[in-house]
Amino acid sequence: MHCTFPRSLCLALCLLWVNLPVQATDRLIQLATRSEVSISYWWMPQNGAAATVLLFSGGTGGMGFREGTPQSQNFLIRSRDEFAKAGFNVALMGNPRDMSRMLPAFRQSPEHLLDVRTVVEDIRSPVMFQFGWSAPAKAPSALQQRALHWVQPSKAWC
Repeated sequence: MHCTFPRSLCLALCLLWVNLPVQATDRLIQLATRSEVSISYWWMPQNGAAATVLLFSGGTGGMGFREGTPQSQNFLIRSRDEFAKAGFNVALMGNPRDMSRMLPAFRQSPEHLLDVRTVVEDIRSPVMFQFGWSAPAKAPSALQQRALHWVQPSKAWC
């Protein structure tokens, strides 16, 4: 059978297809953390992002994940698209499976530190900024800074 396209045209089309930028897709990522516990985060990668923002919801925490997307009424969770439009990778921190409603004491615990560290290590961003909303979200900033000890430079903003 004879090819109707010249080989050079086929090669050029193949190279163009291979070099097209891959559009990143938002998705829920679940990770094993502590014994028999998992944690999830919503990941919004941006092509060419120079940094990642890790957003923590206040109150009882979580992202209000329903119907395939975060639905929380928390200001930071609702503002996630604005961070993405500004060119940042965005990660929304979920609650661990064993803590559907986070309490302030849990946010200051070694268990929460391990959960945060697990998410941060999975993301592996060279620059990461953390944002929290309300007093419960501010509580773990010292723990989070320790969780991010390998990320240079890192900032904790609450």
